[in-house]
Amino acid sequence: MLHLESLGAMTVACRLMPEFHKDAPRLILGDFSQFDEARPSLARQLANSKLARSKQSVTFLSRTVSEMTTTSKILIADDNLQNCELLDAYLADEDYEIAMAHDGRDTLNKVAEFQPDLILLDIMMPKLSGYEVCKQLRADEKTRNIPVLMVTALAEMGDIERAVQAGADDFLTKPVNRLELTTRVKSLLRVRHLTSQRDRLLAYLEEVDASAVKTLGLK
Repeated sequence: MLHLESLGAMTVACRLMPEFHKDAPRLILGDFSQFDEARPSLARQLANSKLARSKQSVTFLSRTVSEMTTTSKILIADDNLQNCELLDAYLADEDYEIAMAHDGRDTLNKVAEFQPDLILLDIMMPKLSGYEVCKQLRADEKTRNIPVLMVTALAEMGDIERAVQAGADDFLTKPVNRLELTTRVKSLLRVRHLTSQRDRLLAYLEEVDASAVKTLGLK
């Protein structure tokens, strides 16, 4: 059986034949012309598919650039207001949007409302400890990928191990060094945005593949 590409090539060749062989029978052209009229050419379908991919690429890149330039959001969770204000002051030179929470329950509520890119989380808080907050964040599909930087006065190795087991991404002990804080924050935010871009890229590729299948009529 001839492939569609072969039929298309034969059609073009037959149409060129009269230029070189004036006496060539024209009946052959009629057979392939009927085939062309019955179904749009593969070339046209591929062109439409490429155009659709180009439009999707522009949309995806525009959205990605826009989101990359959006201000990162940081939630500071500590029951001590002075500690919150100190961390806020340390991050003031950066272009971050800051929100604060003062107990474990308040932290979970603020995460749902504020949707932060990073959480600076104290361990010893009322209502829910930082450990429990972190566990609940990791158990929820909507929040499990938000980086958590534990900031606490607890400095024993057992405390660090427990924080890691709860799902913390990093750990800082009080009193916090400003340079160390800003460095850790930038690093975690970079990872966060790269992860988000990867997820968006995978979703985009799936969308493009589905569109190509629909355009070409493939199954």
